[in-house]
Amino acid sequence: MSDMEELTPVQVRTIESAYAGSMDDVDREDASHVLAKEAKARKKVEPLLSEDRWVHFGRQILLLFGMLKAWWRDEFELPWKCAAAITAALLYFLNPFDIVPDFIPVVGYLDDAVVVGACLKLIQVDLRAYAASKGLDLTDYGL
Repeated sequence: MSDMEELTPVQVRTIESAYAGSMDDVDREDASHVLAKEAKARKKVEPLLSEDRWVHFGRQILLLFGMLKAWWRDEFELPWKCAAAITAALLYFLNPFDIVPDFIPVVGYLDDAVVVGACLKLIQVDLRAYAASKGLDLTDYGL
């Protein structure tokens, strides 16, 4: 990866801080909004799944949608903090005009990957429980 394809530590901290702050502002209506945009997100993820560099990131987005959907349907219990973390991460992913706009080739998804990575760290216990309940191998998701 060249220097033009990396975020600086300051940029990473800024993105993580913005994400952390956004979790406090989400509610069930936001979760409903995210789930209503699943088809749009899948369309956005589709090209990522065919690129070696981004395949795990694309799968992680789909995994987060699966968890949120299972929680919404009362098929899997999650604490609100976990559902809020997932909702905030997916809202960030769905926004094409975030800190690094998604239409910029290669680097456009770097900030999204930082947010998803921060989310995955926060929810790792619940994520493992969800994967176990669904028979998922987290190594398929780069985790």
